[in-house]
Amino acid sequence: ELQFTGDFIGFRPAEELAEKLKGCTLNDLRGMEVGDYFDSLSSREFRSLLED
Repeated sequence: ELQFTGDFIGFRPAEELAEKLKGCTLNDLRGMEVGDYFDSLSSREFRSLLED
């Protein structure tokens, strides 16, 4: 089960992730598959998450 932490395991754009997750309830997050979350990001946004 995926656990979201405040800093999202150290990814630099934590603010961007927080903005995307804003409005999501804990139940939304618990029901969200990892793939579903990342599918909602554009490939450009996803690559930016992987870069330092």
